[in-house]
Amino acid sequence: MKNLKSIFLACFVLCIFSIGPGTVQAAEDESKYGGTYILASHGDATYLNPFFPGRNSDQNIIFNIHEPLYRLNASYELEPVLAEKYEVSGRSWIFHLKKGVLFHDGEEFTAEDVKYTYEWAMDPENGAETKSNMSRIESIEIIDDYTVKITTKETYAPFMTSIANHRIVPKHYHEQMSAEEYNLHPMGTGPYKFKEWVPGDHVTLEAFADYRQGRPYIDYLKMVPIPEPSATAISLETGNIHSSDWPLKPEDTLRVIDSEKFHVYRGQSLAVNHYLMNHLNPFFQDKRVRQAMMYALSREATVNHLMKGLAAVAHTNISPSLPWYEDDVKKYSYDPEKAKQLLAAAGWTPGPDGILVNADGERFEITCELLMGDQLRGSQAEMDSQMLKQVGIEMKLNYSEMGVWVEKMVSGARGEWNYDLALMNWTFSRQTDPDSSEYFTPGGSNNWINWDDPEMTKLLEKGITTTDPDKRYEAYSQAQKIFAEEVPFLYIQFWDNVHFIAKEVKGVPDPSTVTWPFKPVHDIKDYWIAKD
Repeated sequence: MKNLKSIFLACFVLCIFSIGPGTVQAAEDESKYGGTYILASHGDATYLNPFFPGRNSDQNIIFNIHEPLYRLNASYELEPVLAEKYEVSGRSWIFHLKKGVLFHDGEEFTAEDVKYTYEWAMDPENGAETKSNMSRIESIEIIDDYTVKITTKETYAPFMTSIANHRIVPKHYHEQMSAEEYNLHPMGTGPYKFKEWVPGDHVTLEAFADYRQGRPYIDYLKMVPIPEPSATAISLETGNIHSSDWPLKPEDTLRVIDSEKFHVYRGQSLAVNHYLMNHLNPFFQDKRVRQAMMYALSREATVNHLMKGLAAVAHTNISPSLPWYEDDVKKYSYDPEKAKQLLAAAGWTPGPDGILVNADGERFEITCELLMGDQLRGSQAEMDSQMLKQVGIEMKLNYSEMGVWVEKMVSGARGEWNYDLALMNWTFSRQTDPDSSEYFTPGGSNNWINWDDPEMTKLLEKGITTTDPDKRYEAYSQAQKIFAEEVPFLYIQFWDNVHFIAKEVKGVPDPSTVTWPFKPVHDIKDYWIAKD
């Protein structure tokens, strides 16, 4: 099980974590201060709010303004951030918080802020995307200003990963405004504070002078939207940006890797590239149709030709880079004839133009939602639409701006049929923990596909309410087998995450030590820009 027990126990058993005092910048480091780090993002920011962190571009801002009690670092290890240590006994978790931590307005961080943040996320009226992180909490008790006790409803194995997935907001500030107002003026304890957001042009953060580990070296973090990957590659190579949070086209990626101008971070993504599938569409409610669509797609051609080998064919929702991955599942090779047989068995027959029709005379015509300017996945969808057409399915493509595109998917969890398919990459686990209950169970806050499989629900519940790593492994092994048999969405590949940081940026992690899927600016507090 790939050392599963040691990984699991490190994150769950009775533990007390602590770290030494914050780093103080020495006088000889004065030359490192200054400069603006420019990060390209595919689109404009949508939410700067830690209760709504679903988009990569937003996370670059949210995670530098706000901090969690603990986080998973680049080596899959839990490390304290706003907490000094924690203790766990059964369902009770006691967190001892760091003292003297300041929010960006100078107010001190306390247990009140932890309780407020988690309870706001728990309240279904607020509609937080992070609600599932807190859904297993029974009560939160403030013991004193720097100690908080959290009791879960039952033994909850992924609890510390859930904690690592939620950033803290200042109670005294957040409670005075609406979510929309906070989104425009966020505030936290992080190394950078919000400066300005010019929609469509940039978001700028400024170094927080009173950050507990010392003021970051780089003065400003500026995120700019560059929708086209080819334009992003040009901006990297000409030195107009330091890095991008969005992948380049594969041919550009291979060229930039060879340029030797960048620190290169490469590892297999935890996010599966897939066609999200809304089960409110009656066409998708027969699993034979879903299986047929898998057989109709040559995923190997996508990996080898479109992705230039910078990906691996997906066989479940769990990345092969995680110890929870199960390979002994139903697999789908490229087999158009088998796809046609399954579609015929499901009641679909060829119409006069070759497109299938059902008993009601409805054509098998569906629409795939794509993100405006997404050249890579646009090319993928065009290629796949031709393969689907060969078995009688017509897939049209529709491009939308980021906000519209995201809202269509999110609305699926509300029981709304606003999309048929959507091509995207998403992590259907809780970071390194295999829990996917928020995506695959009724009422899950991110069950955008409206899928309900009682056996899957039972297994996922078992997986999060036992602390025995062997029993958890067995539960998630069986869950992946159900996933592969039922095909709740069309899973294609796991991309290689390849990120670049210009070599003029110093203090970056050693690429050979990074095992966690890397994000260029999540540790920008440690970077500096070399002066000419």
